Amino acid sequence: MYDVLCTGLTCCDLIFAKLEKFPELGKEMVCEDFMIKPGGAANTPVALTRLGMKTAYVTTIGGDTAGNIIYEYLKKTGLDMSSIIYDESQRTNVSAVLSIGKERGFATYFAKANEEMELKRIQEIAPRCRHLHTYIHDCLNMPMLEIAKKNNMTLSVDTAWDESIKLKDIKHIIENADVFMTNEVEACCLTETDDAEKALSLLGEHAKILVIKLGGKGSIVKRGDKIIRVPAAEVGEALDTTGAGDLYGAGFVYGYLKGWDLEETARFASASGSLAVTFYGGMDERYTLERVTELYESIR
Repeated sequence: MYDVLCTGLTCCDLIFAKLEKFPELGKEMVCEDFMIKPGGAANTPVALTRLGMKTAYVTTIGGDTAGNIIYEYLKKTGLDMSSIIYDESQRTNVSAVLSIGKERGFATYFAKANEEMELKRIQEIAPRCRHLHTYIHDCLNMPMLEIAKKNNMTLSVDTAWDESIKLKDIKHIIENADVFMTNEVEACCLTETDDAEKALSLLGEHAKILVIKLGGKGSIVKRGDKIIRVPAAEVGEALDTTGAGDLYGAGFVYGYLKGWDLEETARFASASGSLAVTFYGGMDERYTLERVTELYESIR
């Protein structure tokens, strides 16, 4: 039996670290460090695994050079690899991550996913899972709501940036999710406003539990008439914000499945996301339950 089933796109993140500024067209910028790590949706299941949750992850990784690198990396994290689809005929999603402290930019190539194969794998493993954590894109392209309902799974849905999606297109997803997560930019885009408080009010009309991630400002969580505001943990200057939202999500799912109250869950999620800015990329061996708990206890 698994605690969590995660789905989503896995990327190979090419991280260009410690850039002084974003490069101008026609000019070259030299970074101080470079690394290759798995990214995208992979950050959340790896974090949940490191927190002690038995986690299944359905995704497709291609048999190209990028895919082979991140497949081996994921194996070393302790993630259960049995549900991952390794397809030698498939190319792997790749993101070039330009990291300048709190700011980052991306150039991303998305391979065409084999959703038919992924759906079959999800349907096979869902009966053995308590909770489904997925993304808007998967909910729009596969019957994720029906799978969660059929298998009596609780459901959390994260947005993942796509400015073409409108609120009217996903209202039914928000209403059927037990937890709906988004960040400030995504929330304002969905509600066509530049005010996070207004976005909170508009999205909160449809969500059972609404989470708006505010980056270094923490997060706002709303359930019914109850609104909880939680600051980010103090970790010093941010090294890199890549993956912070994914690790916030992992922390929230962890607290939710532990049956904690909403404030405890939001604090733990904030601690988890805050820890992510102390290393490059969305996963690192320094991400542990003990370190997240230390930060959790420091948030007041």
